[in-house]
Amino acid sequence: MMTVGLIMIVVGGFLALMFLFATVLAANSCVAFGGAFDDYGTTSTDFFVILALTFVAVAAFTIGVVLLIKGFSLRNRHADCA
Repeated sequence: MMTVGLIMIVVGGFLALMFLFATVLAANSCVAFGGAFDDYGTTSTDFFVILALTFVAVAAFTIGVVLLIKGFSLRNRHADCA
């Protein structure tokens, strides 16, 4: 459980930073993903998809932290019994 938690923390944290950077680029009409704006000046669905992926990555990071803490508590509980 601790190993899965650590993997989720590393991968979720990296993806959260990457998607957050992509979200900022997609929101700004003057930068790399300026095509994210449609003809009416509002954001397209690309921005919202990247934003949703950012939230999913943050949720994965949070679940990884919970799994790591739960793994430590289970390990300490079994160590007390020995």
